[in-house]
Amino acid sequence: MVKNQKGLRIFGFMFALFLIISVIAPISIFADEENFKTVTFTDSKITADSLAEQMGAKDGVYKSGNVSYKGGVLTVTTKGEPYNILKVTDGKIQIDPVAFQEAKQKDVTKAMRLFTDAISNVGANGDTVQQIMGDLQEADSNVSSVMLPLIFESTKGDMYQAYKITSPFLNVLSIVIGIGAVCLILFLIFSTVMDLAYIGLPIWRNVQADKAEGKGKNPFGVSYEAMTTVNEIEKGLAGGDGGYKNAYLLYFQRRVITYIVLAICIMYLIGGGLSGIIGFVLSLVGGITG
Repeated sequence: MVKNQKGLRIFGFMFALFLIISVIAPISIFADEENFKTVTFTDSKITADSLAEQMGAKDGVYKSGNVSYKGGVLTVTTKGEPYNILKVTDGKIQIDPVAFQEAKQKDVTKAMRLFTDAISNVGANGDTVQQIMGDLQEADSNVSSVMLPLIFESTKGDMYQAYKITSPFLNVLSIVIGIGAVCLILFLIFSTVMDLAYIGLPIWRNVQADKAEGKGKNPFGVSYEAMTTVNEIEKGLAGGDGGYKNAYLLYFQRRVITYIVLAICIMYLIGGGLSGIIGFVLSLVGGITG
């Protein structure tokens, strides 16, 4: 009698467990099915095999890092867990937004870049490709967050085409740059001569000061360095501290950085070294943007 009761309990437990599994399993299956979003199309050129061929798959299988494609299923593996982000069958693409969210975003972006390139290059009708891309974005916010950067990724500055368009004007631009460099050199020489005259010729300095008096203007052609040098020398003489300061040496100490910077700039403008600076900046930008 005891054995029969024990057997009945085991049977009852197994039956109850069976009922629970039979109820939960369909719910799980239907829940997974509800997660999928479907994009339909009519172009017969878009098939699982044709996309695999565009991806460069061998024997219908593509694998690169954590991204793989086999039998129309695009998979991203994250921490050893495979996520089937989409599946291609005849006339439709099934997307799993949950997989898009759970998988590593960098690998998901890589996978979708691979897939969108294959769709674009498979030779399908352009309107169909555009419709598929639009439907993929509208399928789910997780999918859209991946698709949108892929669209703008192709929006880059085409320097070669820009060069072809502007090449007729580059000769004129080179002449303008050359004229600007010559004018800069002449202006530097003129400014230096005016500064030296202002420092070394007190009579001329007084004449210039009288002309500028009451107008609130600095003497014509005289730099700030020359004026501060003269002021410092005159204050030292008026103070009677007995310390001798060479006005020209003091002036060139303040002016030397200007000479060096302008000389480098002029050298790069004339010698074409500006392209090296532009290339260096572009390499930095490339490193930042990846």
